[in-house]
Amino acid sequence: MSLKTLFFLNESVPLIDEQLFSSKLEDVITIYIRQLMGKPVEGVFHTRGSDYDWSKFFDRFKDYTVRSRAYRLFSTRSKMPVDEAELLSVTAHTYIDSKRIDEPFCYIAASLTDGFLFTVPTLRELEQDTLPLILGNESESRVILNYHGSNADFVLHEIEQRRQSGLSNLSKLRDNLPAVFEEQFSHSFEKLSTDAQDEIVFLFMKLKSQKYKTQKEGPGMREITMGSGRERLYELKIFWPAAIRVYFTIKQQVVYLASVGDKATQSRDIAAAQKYLDAWLRE
Repeated sequence: MSLKTLFFLNESVPLIDEQLFSSKLEDVITIYIRQLMGKPVEGVFHTRGSDYDWSKFFDRFKDYTVRSRAYRLFSTRSKMPVDEAELLSVTAHTYIDSKRIDEPFCYIAASLTDGFLFTVPTLRELEQDTLPLILGNESESRVILNYHGSNADFVLHEIEQRRQSGLSNLSKLRDNLPAVFEEQFSHSFEKLSTDAQDEIVFLFMKLKSQKYKTQKEGPGMREITMGSGRERLYELKIFWPAAIRVYFTIKQQVVYLASVGDKATQSRDIAAAQKYLDAWLRE
């Protein structure tokens, strides 16, 4: 089960005018529904309590669908995903419209959980991908990721980066190429060092961006099919951090990974990979 990205309502935003706040909030929620709903994200956590009456804002919305979904979006669970004692133990502040805001708990919660602020941009300076959080007495500052509606693409990119960073290298190959492999390949791959695995993933992603262009010399991909009428066989040559060879083929933009070997056993590995792919893809 994938972890979900948390959103915390930026309650440090000055509530200058209820009508303006409602209008901006509808804009932000509309984009959220169109681009973020259905993605691995949570509803919006806030400290106003489960009984807080949002109707004074939501009932002003022009779009009925957005209004009805907004109630669900802001209906958070009673317990915040941050321990209250930990939240209260952090001394921090930020600045909004050049005004200092002490103890901005939404910022602190987002920082502790690696979450996002959910900001209603009633001020232009709130329309930024990040907002500052100053810890202690100006001793340490960090930036908190900030969703304000019009930067949904930024949020989606960050979510995907987090998802990718949590994947194993085998999963990165499977999901991003895409690739399929059986136990023979995965067993050999998982025996490699992390550096070697990283290099294989990097080179395959590079090959994909180059539309799997073959070359005759140097690191990269070359065709080594053993005879006519057989499945095409390719070799990915890797020189660092070790002399490694990966044997594979490509069909309908899917990479079929057969085996991993080294230079010392190259001839034997090529023959075995060709035989394996011929049998595997003709079943």
